[in-house]
Amino acid sequence: MMRLRQRETPLFKMLPRHHKGHKMAEKWIKGAIKHPGKLHRELGVPEGKKIPAKKMAKAAKSKSPTIRKEVVLAKTLKKMKK
Repeated sequence: MMRLRQRETPLFKMLPRHHKGHKMAEKWIKGAIKHPGKLHRELGVPEGKKIPAKKMAKAAKSKSPTIRKEVVLAKTLKKMKK
């Protein structure tokens, strides 16, 4: 019977990229926000003010896939803040 050799790679290389201890997982937000304030400009809401829920819901059904993605990201970041 043949014995399997243990991996000799560091633990952080074996972790998935979304894992808390991985280097990429720590900075995903910085990479996800390509154009800060773009959603505010698209929806006509001044930066620094909250985007109303009705406008967010309407934007989530937008024809533009970029705006839809920005709305999803905004909702995700809002959940993280809590």
